[in-house]
Formats: sequence, structure tokens, C-alpha cells
Amino acid sequence: MRNVESSVPGQKECYWEASYDFEKVPAGEFVDLIFEELSPGQFLKRSENSTTLSAEIHADIAEVTRWILIPKGREYRSFRVARYKTEEPDKLEPVRIVTEYLAEDYTILAYKLLSVKAGYTYEVTWYYK
Repeated sequence: MRNVESSVPGQKECYWEASYDFEKVPAGEFVDLIFEELSPGQFLKRSENSTTLSAEIHADIAEVTRWILIPKGREYRSFRVARYKTEEPDKLEPVRIVTEYLAEDYTILAYKLLSVKAGYTYEVTWYYK
């Protein structure tokens, strides 16, 4: 972990880096890497009726599963996932969701994507009821 200077007064920020040892993994085998993040969400784009989360992808990823807990007292109505080449944000294209995990009370938004490509920024936007 490395602390960085925050653009928001009084807010702590840091960069994290992880190293994994795959020596004991046989060649050609798959390994699940699980990343869990808790954040105050200053990077979210919010409006009265929706929220957007963006993630710039730096390496090709076979599978991405994302679980988003909707804020207390809110429920999402629908959501969409789109992507654009990071250097061309005006050329948004829809992304096919492979699996959608449905919570009966619409307080957890969860989905799976396959073949997530480097050089793109992926966005999920959810719309509130």
C-alpha cells in the first residue's frame, strides 16, 4: 500500500499492489483471484435517478463477476453495462451480460462478463426505482 495525496481535503487515499505466487499451479490450470473493495465511492457518477461505476481495464480478463450493494433505502429498477476504448469515450457500445444474479428486493446488483478486454473502460449504470 502506498498513500497518495488526495484531491479532497481530509480524505485519505492510497494505491494497492498485490503479488501472487503461481509456482504451485500446474501450467494450463486456472486460478480464481478474488478482489474485494470497500470504498466511500467518490469515483461514482451520481444523479438523482442513476449511478455509474467505471473501471479501466489494463489486461485481458477471462471472467469478471461484480456484486454491487445498493445504498440503504434505495432499490435499482434496471441496469446496463457498456464499454468504450479508453481513449475514445464518445464511442460507447453495449456489453453482453453472460449471467445476471437477481436479488428479490433489488438491493444487490450482480452480473458476470466474459472476455473483458484491455484498453477499454467498462461502465455499469443502474437506475433507481
